[in-house]
Amino acid sequence: MGSEEDDETFMRRNQLLQEAITKQVMDAMVKLLDERYDQRPLVRQDQTSDQRHEHTWST
Repeated sequence: MGSEEDDETFMRRNQLLQEAITKQVMDAMVKLLDERYDQRPLVRQDQTSDQRHEHTWST
């Protein structure tokens, strides 16, 4: 059956896998946010606040 060393190795690999997946998800989220930010319409400084609210992001 599994020894204590095997259990520790399994736990460490699990932790490394979880960290790798978390990093990939975070990187993907940052990339998507950057893309959304780059696609947002530019708002001129002289527009009223009502006009600015018309420029919302939609999915």
